[in-house]
Amino acid sequence: MSMNSARRGYSWRDTAVKSPRKKRRGAAKPLVIPGEASSSQKLQLAENESAPLPPIMEAHQTSQTPQTSPLVDEEQASKRAFAYEEILTTERSYVKQLLLMIKHFKQPLYHMLTDKDAVKFPTEPQLKTLFANVDSIFEFNSQLLEDLSKRADEEETDSKQTVGDIFVKTAPYLSIYKDYVSNYGEAVKLLGELRSTMPDFDEWVEERVRRNAYDLTDLMIVPVQRIPRYRLLLESLIKLTPDGHPDKDALVDG
Repeated sequence: MSMNSARRGYSWRDTAVKSPRKKRRGAAKPLVIPGEASSSQKLQLAENESAPLPPIMEAHQTSQTPQTSPLVDEEQASKRAFAYEEILTTERSYVKQLLLMIKHFKQPLYHMLTDKDAVKFPTEPQLKTLFANVDSIFEFNSQLLEDLSKRADEEETDSKQTVGDIFVKTAPYLSIYKDYVSNYGEAVKLLGELRSTMPDFDEWVEERVRRNAYDLTDLMIVPVQRIPRYRLLLESLIKLTPDGHPDKDALVDG
């Protein structure tokens, strides 16, 4: 070493001219490529991915799961309540029409059978053909209306209203309509013949129509149309009744 070097002291630049020292043998250090994670870092990342998500991230991820909107549920419940109410209101109107046919046409005509002056009116066999068993139908549907009205008063929550069990109970008795429906064609034909051959009877019918705004022909077809109407009303209610609703199974059975 020169005197100049000794005077200025040791410098890191002196390592550039010195031979490199031999390193001790041992495990080689892993080569780390810039920008790539080491094995330990990758393991740590994997553990972090399996860990529970932070509240904000978890909420964001789970929010992707489709859920039924409360507005959709409310809309369906509203439609179902309307369908339920339609069954009740149409039944009330139907029973009223049956009563009109009995009170304003059938009963007065039967009373005329004892009137000697009413010779140009239908006979008892003809009246039986015209009205068949409408009295029995009226009694049956009056009871059905009472059951429906009572249920509506008991169940104040529209979303939980039930009606299926009522129709399950009454379904076997709907066979009462069979006689009336099978007789309907002959009844309408006979009514036309009587009105064309009995002027007094035809005028009497017209006077009743003006008073009640219901033609006898229109009233006679109402029971024939009621059974198909029940089917449509109940099918509509079933579509609007979600699975798990207390009325679902009974409606399907009905």
